[in-house]
Amino acid sequence: MVDFQIWNTSCERAYEPMVEEFYFGSHAIVVVYDITNRESFEQVDIHFSKIEKLNPYICTIALCGNKSDLEDERQVSYKEGKQLADCYGIQTFFETSAKEGTNITPLFTDLFKVHLESVKASKVSPKCIDQFKG
Repeated sequence: MVDFQIWNTSCERAYEPMVEEFYFGSHAIVVVYDITNRESFEQVDIHFSKIEKLNPYICTIALCGNKSDLEDERQVSYKEGKQLADCYGIQTFFETSAKEGTNITPLFTDLFKVHLESVKASKVSPKCIDQFKG
């Protein structure tokens, strides 16, 4: 049996101290950006940096571009999201629509599978914070 605790903090500043506590104790984290909001995508590496700094555990990270149902309002391409995931060595990358339920189950299924493989191999997800600038 697997127990997931899912916390949606929506990047609100009021939740920032709590988010840092969640980063510390998490074994898997989904970093979500809004494909219709370029600024949210540009904030992703801040989250990765905090996770790297605060989490001493084997932590599997997934990157998720949400609001795929709003294709006409897209500001971040699929290719950009995938390139960022690849840069950080993140194996789990999906674009989702929480509104329509698109790719939600595959996202968590893949995250769990990758995490189990990482634990078995005792390897930590690679990071490349400084390599994806500009």
